[in-house]
Amino acid sequence: MWRAEAADARALFDLQRATRLLGHGGPVTTVAVDDTCIYSGSWDYSVRVWCRARLRQTALLSYDDWVWSVCPRLPHLLARAHAPPRLHTMHGCVCCGAL
Repeated sequence: MWRAEAADARALFDLQRATRLLGHGGPVTTVAVDDTCIYSGSWDYSVRVWCRARLRQTALLSYDDWVWSVCPRLPHLLARAHAPPRLHTMHGCVCCGAL
């Protein structure tokens, strides 16, 4: 964790209070953050997307194997499990389909 100290630094989280996002049924292997969403991949064969403003899950993406990495580059989310990577089109924190 980090704390933004400089006047021009932009903190992505309020680190003054602990927050736990529940949902995965296995160990979380990857986490990524952008301006509006939190993305996590897990051994439970899923990617979960949360809205940062409300800290609520907005999307659940299923895979056939453990998810090892997620990389948001809006409007896309690249996720990698054992199979070739999947590129999802995102609209805010909601998934509109895989490419």
